[in-house]
Amino acid sequence: MDINEPRAMLVAVLALSGLLSAARAETSRVEIGLNGAWQFQKVKDLAFPPRGEWKETKVPGTVNGWNYERAWFRTSFAAPAAFASKRVKVRFGGVKYNSVVYVNGQKVGGCFGGYEPFEVDITAAVKVGGQNELLVGVHDWTGLFSKQVDLSQVTEWHQVRGTPKDALLSVIGGLFSLYGIWDDVTLVALPAVHVADVFVQTSVRKKTLTALVTVRNEDTTQRTVRLESRVQDGPELPAKQ
Repeated sequence: MDINEPRAMLVAVLALSGLLSAARAETSRVEIGLNGAWQFQKVKDLAFPPRGEWKETKVPGTVNGWNYERAWFRTSFAAPAAFASKRVKVRFGGVKYNSVVYVNGQKVGGCFGGYEPFEVDITAAVKVGGQNELLVGVHDWTGLFSKQVDLSQVTEWHQVRGTPKDALLSVIGGLFSLYGIWDDVTLVALPAVHVADVFVQTSVRKKTLTALVTVRNEDTTQRTVRLESRVQDGPELPAKQ
C-alpha cells in the first residue's frame, strides 16, 4: 500500500477472529506519562510568558473560577535521545477550556473545547536529549463565550450557569466553575509512518471481525507499508456451572 504525505489511508481488513496489528510500528512507539506534580498560576490574561508566582498543583486536576479567570500550568520533561528519529507529540485527555500549549517558548497548538482529547506535534520545538518546558494556558468557562457577559450582577450561585445561555460556543458540562488539565497528559514518540487509529467492528452472526485502520504518513516521502493481521489466543473462558 502506497501512502503520501499528509493524506491518511483508511484500510478495512476482514478476519474471522483476532486483532489487526502493525507490529513494527507499535514496538517503536514510546509513551511517557506526564501526570503528577505541576505548577500553576492564575492570571488576568494569557500574555506570554507568564510572570506571576508559581504554586504547586497536581495534574490531572482543576482550579475553581468562573468570572473571567485564566491560568497557566507548567511542568518539565526529558526527551530521550532515542526520540531523534521520531515524531514527538503531547497528548491531552482533556483540558478546560480554550487552551494554548507552548514547548520551550514556542506555541505548538491548543484546543478550543474542554472535553475532547487532542494532541499537539512538538517535533520542531522539543530538545531531544535534554530538558524541556511545557506550558499550558487555560480559560475558565468564559473562554467559550461568543461575547462579553456581565457576571458581576448575578448574586445567586444557581443563576450563574444560566446567565450566558445564548453566548456559549461549546459544551461546559459538569461543574461549570472548574477548569484546568482534568485528564491525563502523555508524551508520545512514534515513527513518521504509524497507525493513528483502529476502529473494530464485530459480528457474532457472521462470525467476523472488521478492523478499520488509519495509517498516517507524516513524512514528506512516499512510503509503502504492509499491514499484518494476527490471530492470538484469548483468555480461557470459565466453565458453565
